[in-house]
Amino acid sequence: MSGGDTWLGLMRATEFAHEQALREQAHLDELSALLRSLFEVLDSLDRLVGASEPSTGLDAVRRQLVRALTEAGVALIDPAGEAFDPQQAEAVEQRPSAGVEPGTVVDVIRRGGVWRGRLLRTAHVAIAANSNQGR
Repeated sequence: MSGGDTWLGLMRATEFAHEQALREQAHLDELSALLRSLFEVLDSLDRLVGASEPSTGLDAVRRQLVRALTEAGVALIDPAGEAFDPQQAEAVEQRPSAGVEPGTVVDVIRRGGVWRGRLLRTAHVAIAANSNQGR
C-alpha cells in the first residue's frame, strides 16, 4: 500500500466519521424536539388535573407520562423550595412570601427538563420577593 493510498483511506475514514457524527447529532435534535413537545402535553395534563376531581383518571395518565419521560432519561426540573438557578429556570413572577428567603422558588408554574445533558426547556417559576419591595 502506497503513501497515497494510506492518505486517501484516512481522508475517507475521516469523512465517514464526520458524516456519522452529523447524522447522530440530527437524530439527537429530533429526539429533543419530540421530548420538548411532550412537555406541552404534560402542561395540559397538569392544568386539567388541577381543575378536576382526583378520581377522573387524568392524574394516572399524567403520572404515566412523567414515568415515561423519566424512563427515557429526562430529568424534570421542579425546583420548588430551592434557591433560584437562572441556568435551569426563568423567574416569571415575584411574590411576597413571609418567612422565605428572597430568591427562593415558591411556586413552579411550568416544569422544565434536561435530557442527556441538554436543557430541553427551562422551568417557569415564582420566586420570593424581597420583603422591602413594594414599600
